[in-house]
Amino acid sequence: MKIAIMCSSFAVGGAENMVAQLIAGLKAKGADLFVVTSNPKIDSHIQKKVDLTGAKVFYNDSSKKNLFARIKNFYRINSILRKEKPDVIHTNLSIVIYAIPYVFFHKVKLIHTVHNIPCKDVGGSTRFLLRLLVKMKKIRFSSISKQIQHEIVKEYGVNEENAPVIVNPVDCDLYDELVSTRKMARKIRYVSVGRLAPQKNHVLLLRAFKKVLDEGVDAQLTIAGDGVLKDELIDYACQHRIDNRVFFLGEVSNIPELLIKSDVFVLSSDYEGLPLTLLEAMAAGLPIVSTDVGGVSDIVKDNFNGLLVPPQNVEMLAKSMLRLTQDEKLRKFFVLNSLKMIRQYDVSHFVEKYNSFYME
Repeated sequence: MKIAIMCSSFAVGGAENMVAQLIAGLKAKGADLFVVTSNPKIDSHIQKKVDLTGAKVFYNDSSKKNLFARIKNFYRINSILRKEKPDVIHTNLSIVIYAIPYVFFHKVKLIHTVHNIPCKDVGGSTRFLLRLLVKMKKIRFSSISKQIQHEIVKEYGVNEENAPVIVNPVDCDLYDELVSTRKMARKIRYVSVGRLAPQKNHVLLLRAFKKVLDEGVDAQLTIAGDGVLKDELIDYACQHRIDNRVFFLGEVSNIPELLIKSDVFVLSSDYEGLPLTLLEAMAAGLPIVSTDVGGVSDIVKDNFNGLLVPPQNVEMLAKSMLRLTQDEKLRKFFVLNSLKMIRQYDVSHFVEKYNSFYME
């Protein structure tokens, strides 16, 4: 069986990280696969992961997005698929649009992983074409959370069996070695990891953190990630005089090391699929405060291994951050429960699930 794995690029992101881990796991099992992207090769730690697998990867030679470039990409990608003749095509993110013509006219099945709520995953015209493939019985979906599965069923009219839940993976062995090295600091170290984009609502996080500081708590906040809102967020921290307590690291290649040096993980998103960073936080033994969006509640159980708050609610977010700051016993309780739960999301189980999905 020959597998084509397609991803828009290997920029820094949860979906891209998932695909990189899948490629590595499948290659380790001797799978016959190749990889196609719709963007050029880039310099990122996720790209380096893919390079280390030795997989055959076809990159686009241009990052232009005009109509001519898109037509050229359609021709290039479909030429690759005609030459390589895969049995299964597994797409991630917006690159799925380029695989659709080949799937329409060839005896091949498409698996599309939905990494976000369907209306955010791909555009309206692409969703229309995917519904046509559903009618032709040429596509199945994979869902990264139960909530996403529910949304897929509504959007595409499939049953749950055609959109199984396969949660993003985490390398538990890697974190097991690091957890024992954690050292407690005098001040509470909050950490958040994610693109500096509107979806992640870092302004909400900064507002909540200021409220925590206003209560006299000795704390710091580290934000890992880059994006279009970086300058705006730095300005916000300066204007509200918390810039000496907030550290913007940009893109971080060694997330495990960052998490091990932290005490509480905070996610302030307005919407999500199921963030890989939450699984990494669990594996690193961090208690979690998160907005209750998307599939977050699939892995963060309120008052069991974290605290869930409504989205866009600064008062509740600050109150929960403060509660974990003041209650060391609760933090330890959450950590213990996360470490018990995390093994079911290990990368080895994840690769086996996809391998079985392909074989179906």
